[in-house]
Amino acid sequence: MADFKTHLLGATLVSGLASTALISLDEASVTEALGYWVVGSVAGLLPDIDSDNSIALEWLFSGLGVVAACLIIVGGSSQLGILSLWLLAALGFVLVRYLGLWVFAGFTVHRGILHSWLANAFFALLGLWLSYIWLNTGAKVAWGVAAFIWLGASIHLLLDECYSVDLMGARLKSSWGSAAKLTDFTQPGASLLLLLATLLMAHEAPSANSWGRLWRLDWSQVSWF
Repeated sequence: MADFKTHLLGATLVSGLASTALISLDEASVTEALGYWVVGSVAGLLPDIDSDNSIALEWLFSGLGVVAACLIIVGGSSQLGILSLWLLAALGFVLVRYLGLWVFAGFTVHRGILHSWLANAFFALLGLWLSYIWLNTGAKVAWGVAAFIWLGASIHLLLDECYSVDLMGARLKSSWGSAAKLTDFTQPGASLLLLLATLLMAHEAPSANSWGRLWRLDWSQVSWF
């Protein structure tokens, strides 16, 4: 399989090209495009969060720990003293960062359900809703975030499959087909729950009509060089 640097570089390059194209097509401001670029680059690491030794997994739970600590500070600022507040926030960070990671790692298998096209769709729609509701970005930017999460995570799956081909020996390695799969059919219950969550988020999602102009463009008129 491709390593951490390859996944990050691949997702960064493709997301950079796509976000630059949106600027040239007047579909995104420079600020929005930079945000999409970052989102797509980070999303290139998402499928590996089910690896117990994954750097992406450590980053994810470190970020969640910071979010938990911030929420504790904001929520308890009017009732607790400064030292008590910060001690509680530190405890929240430690619990999420280490205990949460340990529990998550214990319930996931590398290249399992989270390393699939279904999981990519789930991640993309989850990003859409976090952007739309939490960051209040509006429907167009939220769908842009979803698209770049899908793009970055898909690059990850495709790179892993490319590394499953032995070009010198002209053969497929035993790992071929385990990366870019629809879902993990050995986990039918988990796959069904993930599918239902994905369909629910898709059904309730805001309209993506604001991106409709892309499909009506005369692509022959776009300057690529």
